Amino acid sequence: MKKSNFIIISLFLIFLGFILSMSIGPIEVSAKDIYNSIFNFTGTKAENAIITVRLPRFLLSILIGVSLAVSGAIMQGLTNNPLASPQLIGANSGAALFVVFFIYIFGGKSSLSITMIGFLGSLVGGVTVYTLCGKDFSPIKLSLAGLSVHLLLSSITQGIIIINSRVKDNIIFWLVGSLDKAKLDYMTYNYTFLFIIIFICIFAGKKLDMLSLGDEVALSLGENIRIIKIFYMFMALLLTGFSVALAGPVGFVGLVIPNMVKIALSDRKRDIMIYSALGGALLLIYSDIISRLISYPFETPVGIATAMVGAPYFLWLCKRRNKSEK
Repeated sequence: MKKSNFIIISLFLIFLGFILSMSIGPIEVSAKDIYNSIFNFTGTKAENAIITVRLPRFLLSILIGVSLAVSGAIMQGLTNNPLASPQLIGANSGAALFVVFFIYIFGGKSSLSITMIGFLGSLVGGVTVYTLCGKDFSPIKLSLAGLSVHLLLSSITQGIIIINSRVKDNIIFWLVGSLDKAKLDYMTYNYTFLFIIIFICIFAGKKLDMLSLGDEVALSLGENIRIIKIFYMFMALLLTGFSVALAGPVGFVGLVIPNMVKIALSDRKRDIMIYSALGGALLLIYSDIISRLISYPFETPVGIATAMVGAPYFLWLCKRRNKSEK
């Protein structure tokens, strides 16, 4: 597929997803209600439903999709491993544990505090897996190390939830990945923060492309490999912690989207980051729509919808990898 066609189709599908997302819910809305809620707010019941619930949810789905997809693209670029992702590298479970523990101890009133705690957790999880792997990021070793860390951190998280009913009531739905806590008032600084991080990563994307040539080539070009790797891993874990703090550990986005972009569009690391951002937004938008329709009028966590897409793809990717190694 041509890159220009992908961009046009993606933007059209995002717009279509916006219309569908604004339309789903117990309160019926018209095209006029959607227009008025954004450009000429009059305070009707339908407009309030859009501006307080549906629009923030749509914006959050884009935010989380972009963050996780770019994070996964960076991790795969750093390790040269198509199985690397926020979920497999321990960042998701680390962020979830720290957020749950923070709520257990302090109540977790501040969204900014939770975001920072989520980042610290993703850092701990990611560094632990990185340490266990050493310099060997082969699919088997990364999978085993990531799974071990994930199971350990997840079991501690579940233990905290079991012994404290207050945490259980607040967090059990969030742990599967949920967008139901979206609020418009904190979207401005979240979007600003996200786009600054994404811009920095893409602007410096050529450095990541140099690493794919091999450490010796990058060194001969005068690049400081250690600094580049630390910088990009820091950014990837920051994006992951940011996402988990806002919507819980949504799985498979960072695994599926970068691989699909690499197969369909480009294998340049910088391109993969750019187009993964669009693909991640699309996956979360439509996963959220599906999660709201599966058991309507009740809600299914968005993480279940992404798992329905991601789990079969993960198995196919493992099978494809095994065939290529034979």
